[in-house]
Amino acid sequence: AHRSLRGGEEAKDVQNQPSRKTFKMLRELTRQGIAELQDAAVQLRTLGRAVEGTVKCMESALSENSCPSTSIAEIGMRDRAVIVEDAGRNSTTSAELLEKIAEATEATLRKVEAADASAGAPGQPRK
Repeated sequence: AHRSLRGGEEAKDVQNQPSRKTFKMLRELTRQGIAELQDAAVQLRTLGRAVEGTVKCMESALSENSCPSTSIAEIGMRDRAVIVEDAGRNSTTSAELLEKIAEATEATLRKVEAADASAGAPGQPRK
């Protein structure tokens, strides 16, 4: 969150700059944002894998110690395992979403850079 606030402050500073410099600074801020999205996706994916491993260990421990009469504590542990497993899946899904956002942002940035390069080339008509 503090990175987003800092990015917003940097974007405000950019507004007072000349147009060319503003675009360059905004592109750099966008690149930083992409890198942070990708980093967050990696962390969420790692969390999802860790949760998945924890749930498997919990299920294994419960199945090894299972006796014919299931205790209330065991039922509670199984319920918690399901909740934690859902949280792990949500973490992985969020990682995938962040990756897609980063890819789309990167593609947009490439288009902007290509348009800027063609507009800035001498003898090229502006688009």
